[in-house]
Amino acid sequence: LRAGPGLTVVRGGAGTGTSRLVDEVLGGAEFAEWTQMRGTCPDAVDAVPLGPVADALAGLPYRPGPSGRALPTVTGAVGLLVPELADRLPPPPAAADDPEVRRGLLPRAIGTLLGALGDAVLVVEDVHRADPATLALLDHLTGAPPAGLRLVVTEDAAAGLPVLGARVPDGVRAEEIDVRPWTPGETGEYVRRWLDAHRPGRADEREELTALVHELTGGLPGAAVELLRSTGELLRERGEDGSCRRGGTG
Repeated sequence: LRAGPGLTVVRGGAGTGTSRLVDEVLGGAEFAEWTQMRGTCPDAVDAVPLGPVADALAGLPYRPGPSGRALPTVTGAVGLLVPELADRLPPPPAAADDPEVRRGLLPRAIGTLLGALGDAVLVVEDVHRADPATLALLDHLTGAPPAGLRLVVTEDAAAGLPVLGARVPDGVRAEEIDVRPWTPGETGEYVRRWLDAHRPGRADEREELTALVHELTGGLPGAAVELLRSTGELLRERGEDGSCRRGGTG
């Protein structure tokens, strides 16, 4: 992301932690001043066109655009898609009242608006579920990236699901990150750090707990994190003196 505008595809099966990886990266202090927008493609056959992008833009916390400078007129069309922004954008072009004209204007209008935000990240999750209009917009944004925009999409890599086929022209940064299940060793490292934080002095539990966590979660990072989070809550309720061993009480 620090390298400049472009596309990053984070790909992994359900539970491998694609969203958690994005959360951890964007939660870093170096991105705290960036504009961050996020939308998720719903699991619905009748999804609203451009719904994930509308949801992401609706969360903008301030008036878009460079301070003291008016936004281009075309950005007013975005207010027809995102009513929450209507009072912060120019009036929509008169021609945008026509649905066909509006559909043609929106990709350019959204791209122009995103380009006015400075350093920004637009995250679209579960892009394997995206509606055709959202896919077309992503293709438009990767073909002509707005200045300052980093586009991040997550998708499920399960067999039979579509894979994003964005056409990225020469000179545009593109990166693919495949998130896979943890190996037993990687699960063990996470368990070690968890034990250090929640059960200091109980390193003797690591081998057995690692085997149990890996067996129950299949090495899926998200599942392992949630399992140990729940375990930590239980230990706190019991005064942090409960046993994590197989066959233990409770």
